[in-house]
Amino acid sequence: MGSTKRPWYKKKRYFLAVYLLLLLASHCWQLINPVTHPPDRNQRTVEVQAVAGDSLLPDRNITIAYRDEYRGTAESPPVVVLLHGSPIGVPMFSKLMPKLSEKFRVIAPDMPGYDASTRDVPDYSMRSYAFYTKQLIDSLNVNSVHLVGYSLGGGIALNMAHFYPERVKSLGLISSIGVQELELLGSYTLNHAIHGVQLSLIWLLQEAVPHFGTLADFPLTVPYARGFYDSDQRPLRSYLQSYKKPMLIQHGAGDELVPLAAAQEHHRIVPQSKLITYNGGHGLVRSKADVIAEDLTRFVYSVENGRARTFLEAPEVRINEAKRSFKDINFEEFKGLTLAIIMLLIVMATLISEDLTCIGAGLMAARGLIGFWPAVIACFAGIFIGDVSLYLAGRWLGRRAVRRRPLKWFLSEEDLVKSEKWFRAKGPAIILASRFLPGSRLPTYFSAGVVGAGFWMFISYFLLACIIWTPLLVGLSMLIGTELIAYFEAYQHYALAVIIGIVVFVILMLKVVIPAFSYRGRRLLISKWQRLKNWEFWPPSMLYFPL
Repeated sequence: MGSTKRPWYKKKRYFLAVYLLLLLASHCWQLINPVTHPPDRNQRTVEVQAVAGDSLLPDRNITIAYRDEYRGTAESPPVVVLLHGSPIGVPMFSKLMPKLSEKFRVIAPDMPGYDASTRDVPDYSMRSYAFYTKQLIDSLNVNSVHLVGYSLGGGIALNMAHFYPERVKSLGLISSIGVQELELLGSYTLNHAIHGVQLSLIWLLQEAVPHFGTLADFPLTVPYARGFYDSDQRPLRSYLQSYKKPMLIQHGAGDELVPLAAAQEHHRIVPQSKLITYNGGHGLVRSKADVIAEDLTRFVYSVENGRARTFLEAPEVRINEAKRSFKDINFEEFKGLTLAIIMLLIVMATLISEDLTCIGAGLMAARGLIGFWPAVIACFAGIFIGDVSLYLAGRWLGRRAVRRRPLKWFLSEEDLVKSEKWFRAKGPAIILASRFLPGSRLPTYFSAGVVGAGFWMFISYFLLACIIWTPLLVGLSMLIGTELIAYFEAYQHYALAVIIGIVVFVILMLKVVIPAFSYRGRRLLISKWQRLKNWEFWPPSMLYFPL
């Protein structure tokens, strides 16, 4: 009597159907019961035009919720605008605002995508947020303000000061991001890819998990991730260099997210700026709210009274220091939690681009931000995890996939057996060569798993190639610097052609040029040429290869 056990693929279909029904029910529930974020009793709202890139969209309005507080008695107090970071909006300033509002009129908006402001907007970049900030102060009939940006809000403040300098009296940067070179791994390409992966994972969590609205208020939202993905920090260095008004930089010595080196670089390239460091991490606006408010208050009053330093009053030694090239500056090495976070980011980045990550880690080592061996170890760990995963994926999934349509139409078990024998015979050379040929690793390592190449053979030669390649690339980037990126891009583009050319050249030298110098060699070359002209002498493999 036959077995009645349900086939595994039918069970899979059952679970897939249940998942899709739950996901549909979850989205329907959220449409019927949308999560709203009404302004609290201390907030007001204003309608402004939506922004996309550098353009206003006149046919679409969005709502900005903001706080506008003043507890003093002066008739026309200085206006301070607080720009929050992420993933928390105005509540981040819950301890700072009461202190500042005793002396100043404090305006603190929830940026689009956060809390009570419109969540869905076309553009979440720092540039667009500067547009929104300008529209807000225009609506309040405020002519000029003291801008204070915290974390990502510092990038918004720098954009605002650059594009609307007449509206900004001074800049305050608290735990602020800035120059691209000291953000995460320093490379826009790598950072953008990391932010893209983060955005994808958060989108999947929000949209592909049947949560029935329970994750709607999860702090790490799609707008939060879009804020980083849509933003470009590369222009911020030039914005800082062109800024001529007073600036106060407040930063935690133990900031684990934005390293102190970033604040020190901002202070260097803005010669009129003042830098104050505190014992603390990234959350200074909460943990050190009292002292942050005191120092900020003194700074704003000094600007109002004309005593704050501008670029024209900066010391000559500071101006000369600002002219130095960034590549000539060495910074204090990351330690503790910051070092651990950077090494983890390097490991993650290798899953996106192994070689570019090695170059980025080498550049960080060249600047003194991370030691050579921590950079190598982090790169090596990431490469090992990623490439061994490719091999295992090929081993666990490959043969199963080949047995199913459409791959089984093109590949048979006999083909795999032949490939396996070939890989065992030439596998070490293939694995070693792939390490030096960008673009060849994914298919090579996956194929090694598919054909069942020996695990320990794969690991042995992979480790040998990686032990040579990783320190070499990290070390070269330390010695050559940013120019290596351009060299590497050229190498990626031409590496395969150059290596094939070298192989062809060597074969021609050994098989044609050198034998041509002897009588016997010339006779053999002539006989080979005669055979080549007649296809019936060609080996059968040449004829059947296309099949």
